[in-house]
Amino acid sequence: MRHSVDTTTIEPARAWEFDELLREGMALIPAYAPQWTNHNPADPGITLVELFAYFSEILAYRALRITPDAKLHFLRLLEGADGALADALQGAAPAAIDEAIRARALALSQVDCAVTPRDFEQLAVAAAAEHLGERAVVRAMCMPATDLRRAIGADDASAVAAPGDVSVLLAPERELPQQRLDEICHAVQQALAPRCLLTTRVHVVGPAFLHVSVACHVALEPGATLAAACDAIDAALRRHFGPVAADESIANARPFGRALYLSEIAEVIDRAEGVDYVEQIAVWRMHVHDPADDAGDAHVGIRVGLIATPGEDTHLGGRVSLAVRRLLRDESGALERVHLHPWELVRVRLARDAVREIGVDAVPSDGGGRDAG
Repeated sequence: MRHSVDTTTIEPARAWEFDELLREGMALIPAYAPQWTNHNPADPGITLVELFAYFSEILAYRALRITPDAKLHFLRLLEGADGALADALQGAAPAAIDEAIRARALALSQVDCAVTPRDFEQLAVAAAAEHLGERAVVRAMCMPATDLRRAIGADDASAVAAPGDVSVLLAPERELPQQRLDEICHAVQQALAPRCLLTTRVHVVGPAFLHVSVACHVALEPGATLAAACDAIDAALRRHFGPVAADESIANARPFGRALYLSEIAEVIDRAEGVDYVEQIAVWRMHVHDPADDAGDAHVGIRVGLIATPGEDTHLGGRVSLAVRRLLRDESGALERVHLHPWELVRVRLARDAVREIGVDAVPSDGGGRDAG
């Protein structure tokens, strides 16, 4: 069990004073020399204890106080053979020496060789920012022993396993044209290549997307129209599951590989303008190709909260049949979430042709499932 420590009660280090050292030394006499019973100041042994306490106090006092000369010697060690800065600061104020040591230590802490995943991510973000400009925000995720060049369309993590390879995912704050993204990835890869360990092959790629279209039944607020509500829902889904806005922190970006919960989709739709409440969220289409591709062979039609067998009472065929394992269910058998691979991001939009207004249209016969139980 891990216990928290209240740092507010910890006192700064201080040297023991003479009286404390003397008491500590005399308290040890009965344990190490029980035959020594005369503890009066006139005893020669007590005089030696006092002498040791005196010199111990002096040494402890000096140990806790670093002189400017000692700091200059330390700065020379940080500088190496040059030592010009330490010579220039001879006789300077202690604050100036402290600042020089801090700056030099910070310079030495910069990553020059990529060894750990964190090293690859830091170097990749720095190289991408240099290529895009200081104001650009880029996320990076390193996946060791992986070749993500084969990630598009891969349904099994073993398909991208590659010992000796290291892949770095780059996700700019704004989605860029594929050609521009390829240019950035190439520039970052060229910057990382000379900093890798021997025999390491590094690949820099953009994020792979799983495109999900959802359908639903909605109850509208008074005065709202279905068309306006669909516009608001689609905009809310694209904003929530899309790249972060320019005025948002990159910490708000959706992590790579986070599963898509249908309850999260329901929450976004329920908050959309013009929507009173939502029912029967359905994963209508799902594919890893062009988001404009709404071909029939990508049709899924599985509704949340209902038990359905893919391929029997739902549409599941063509390319999407490769992703049957993405549809994960809860203990009752109802669809709960859509699985994403660690290198994937999700993009969600509304399947307008499958949206129904509660109390107006019936449930589409091609998207249903068997009721639970």
